[in-house]
Amino acid sequence: MNKFLAYFALLIFASCTCGDQGSFTQVPTTGYVVTFPDGRVNTYEFPNGRTLGGDKVKPQGQTQLKRQQAPTPPSPVTKKPTPVVKREAVPSNQRTPLNNILPSACKLIDGDWLKNLVKTKEDIKITDASTANSPSVKSCFFKWPDSDMPNSGIFLQIIENPVPAEVSNYGNVFIQGKLKSGETDMSGTTFKYNPYKEVGIAGAYSTDQGKYFWQVDAERVIMLALNLGLSSRKQKSYADAIAKHVMSNYKK
Repeated sequence: MNKFLAYFALLIFASCTCGDQGSFTQVPTTGYVVTFPDGRVNTYEFPNGRTLGGDKVKPQGQTQLKRQQAPTPPSPVTKKPTPVVKREAVPSNQRTPLNNILPSACKLIDGDWLKNLVKTKEDIKITDASTANSPSVKSCFFKWPDSDMPNSGIFLQIIENPVPAEVSNYGNVFIQGKLKSGETDMSGTTFKYNPYKEVGIAGAYSTDQGKYFWQVDAERVIMLALNLGLSSRKQKSYADAIAKHVMSNYKK
């Protein structure tokens, strides 16, 4: 036994001191795999199930073999429905520059109602996308898996005047700006907006952009964006239904 261990120690020493020409890794509970300078690989097992202490052996060479791990038998998987996820990203009592507390955008659309509208069997994942450094905006994503339309979902925002000292009647200015100038994307393409009259005081929408804006008071606007891969006509019918649902839950 002592001769075996002495021979084994010599092999380890040789592999550890060969610079970039050799390496070895520990095999949990069984022994070592030794890589020799000429490329030969030998596995040495401890007799009678003996093991050597230490969790990890680091070779001095540049080439390192990953520690081998015994395979773990797979556990039986029980499929569960995707839960609705709700995350409050910022304090609910955060005040805007107008000293208001905006309602949560995530609470303006009921997940089960939306699931029925878009006719999906998957649960709606609801994620609060608000940020602490933008107290004048509350945002929320509503997403669900769709094999035909990756990243399908909708995005809802409540936007209040972020600079009341510089602009008054922000809601009207915002909507009129969309109607007069449209919206230009990063490629330089300008998209025209049409008047949106389904809800709110005034509004603007673009089916090409999939965006719908409507003014709810002098200083506040709600924005709805859809990524559903629908025709212009069907997209607008969905947007109209969602906008009316949002306003039924909206309280200033």
